[in-house]
Amino acid sequence: MKTLIFGVLCLFHFSACGQNLLANSTFDSDVSDWSGQPGVYSWSDTFGSPFSGAGSVYMEKEIINNNRIFGISATRVAVNEHHTYWFAGMAYIPDSSAAFRAWARISWFDAIGNNLTSPSILNFSFPTDTWVPVEGFVTAPETAVEARISINVESDAPPKGGTLLSFGYWDDVYFFVDTIFRTDFD
Repeated sequence: MKTLIFGVLCLFHFSACGQNLLANSTFDSDVSDWSGQPGVYSWSDTFGSPFSGAGSVYMEKEIINNNRIFGISATRVAVNEHHTYWFAGMAYIPDSSAAFRAWARISWFDAIGNNLTSPSILNFSFPTDTWVPVEGFVTAPETAVEARISINVESDAPPKGGTLLSFGYWDDVYFFVDTIFRTDFD
């Protein structure tokens, strides 16, 4: 009987919460299923958001000239056109970093891999030295069948001829289909 009750509770819990479409988005053991410029990102096993395990993804880049935005992308996920999706993640920019914000970009693709319209941008500036949520709702454009989620760190431009060290962390990144409730049934 206890097993039956537990099974029913699990079924209810998982169906009510939905499924994160991103693989390995809590970064608890590595950064597999994510890619970016080599040498820009690595797994941190000692620092993570207070909502999950100790792991996170650490991004660092020496900023030269105007190349001040860097990040990583998840493996593409299947989506449905005109559906609304919820993105949520935690970002941390240390005071000692030249970075001033973290943001996410959702790029949409059609059935043959063409990039559709402009990407959806979730753009946030926030205080440093604290984990801050980055979240928002986005709607897949017509003919979209895949999305690629990128998490980024952005820095100020360095002084002429100089460089800046920019770095930050991301953790607990989620991408869910928004739940739709209907009350107008006949």
